[in-house]
Amino acid sequence: MTRPLVSELLIEEPDFHEVIVAFVEKLPALIQELQAMHEQQDWNTMKDRIHDLKGLGGGYGYPQVSEVANTIESGLLGQQHDRIAELLGRIQLGLETQAN
Repeated sequence: MTRPLVSELLIEEPDFHEVIVAFVEKLPALIQELQAMHEQQDWNTMKDRIHDLKGLGGGYGYPQVSEVANTIESGLLGQQHDRIAELLGRIQLGLETQAN
């Protein structure tokens, strides 16, 4: 996910601008939380938060966030933790690209 994050919902429903902006503003802190959970190997809490992110991403018009969250969730369920940091980095990179 190296392209900027763009909400499909915002394109379709401009009235949701403030709600979408609030979601995007909270994403960096959530990514940091998830990275900390990864470092602490807190897989159960991380699985719950990733599941939430998967739903939120789709709900706010960010299917690319949901796709990455789904991949992370699958890795957590299969106890394949090696790619999680890379996948979280993809979301972070999408946020940084959006900011530039």
